[in-house]
Amino acid sequence: MQMTNTQLFLAIGIPTLAVLIGFLSTMVQISTINVRIGDLVARLSALEQKVDQKFDFLMQKFYELDNHLLRIEDRLNLRP
Repeated sequence: MQMTNTQLFLAIGIPTLAVLIGFLSTMVQISTINVRIGDLVARLSALEQKVDQKFDFLMQKFYELDNHLLRIEDRLNLRP
């Protein structure tokens, strides 16, 4: 029994088409994930900026407190 051209096309073409569709689907999913990762990176950068600002503010308050305590120690003659 011999295969006709149509049978050969179907035997080779359908699995090849299925693989190509699967590959295309995977590429779309990877692209979507890449966009979501980019959005996440942007959000994390913004969060990092906020944390840095808060840390700088907190350090400024500690310096002010230290200066205030030094002045109190000077007034009470507690420093050596």
